Amino acid sequence: MDRLAWVICAGLAVTACTADSPQTELPDPPAAFPHAMAVRSCAPWDGPATDIILTPEPVDSAASGPAAPPYVSIGIWQGPETLAGTTITWPTDMDRGGAIRCAGGDDCEATSDGHVSFRRSDSADHLIGTLELTFPSGVRISGGFRVHVRPNPALCG
Repeated sequence: MDRLAWVICAGLAVTACTADSPQTELPDPPAAFPHAMAVRSCAPWDGPATDIILTPEPVDSAASGPAAPPYVSIGIWQGPETLAGTTITWPTDMDRGGAIRCAGGDDCEATSDGHVSFRRSDSADHLIGTLELTFPSGVRISGGFRVHVRPNPALCG
């Protein structure tokens, strides 16, 4: 194999194994919130959005309404099909979404700092990524997620 062909092959191998690849190993889910679900929703201006809810216990996929606390809810104001390769950083990207942690009752707080990054997925109905969120109380939540986007549509507009 000539030198140029070897360099091209090596470059392709590195590209296939980058952190953006779905095959790259994910960190464990956040210890306090090992389960996740994703649903289509609506942005504040009625455009497409995606909600990812992290919970300590599995959530019944047939249940309607929000998850019972404790939970972390991440709202990204883009449809799930557009998220691959996207990173949302707080507080910089407050106009692109938000995240809240609810411990119970009215004990909820919005993230003060952090990010969520979406990798490319092998399937349009799965989201794969990592998150690192810090809340004003000092609570820090970080880890990986691999979540199926529920098929139910959001009726925005």
